[in-house]
Amino acid sequence: MKKINYKERYRCAPWRSKRNLERLYNESGYSMAEIGKRYGTSKQTILTWMKKFDIDRRGFGATYSKYNHKKWRNRHYLKQQYVTLGLSTITIARNLGCSKSIIARWLIKFNITRRPIGRHKGKKI
Repeated sequence: MKKINYKERYRCAPWRSKRNLERLYNESGYSMAEIGKRYGTSKQTILTWMKKFDIDRRGFGATYSKYNHKKWRNRHYLKQQYVTLGLSTITIARNLGCSKSIIARWLIKFNITRRPIGRHKGKKI
């Protein structure tokens, strides 16, 4: 059985690169736990390095990596779907494979005025 050289393993560890961590966490949307699992280390190690690099973290439970799309994080796309096309949050969420609460949260974050419940362009009241 080959002995693991931990000093060598951690010296060249990918999570010790600010660019790698930012790319995996912010651009790819992985959670700290997923990054740790991917590289065979703990979530706590990833958190420590993120603090060291001063990388902003998402709020509790705000992991988006289980979804293939991050279009809801694009202000122009959301405004086009919700305001211009008049789609409901439920329809947008179904199209993107996420929950309607994520869409609602990003509408608020982008300061896009929400319609009253049940009011979208395709429905006459």
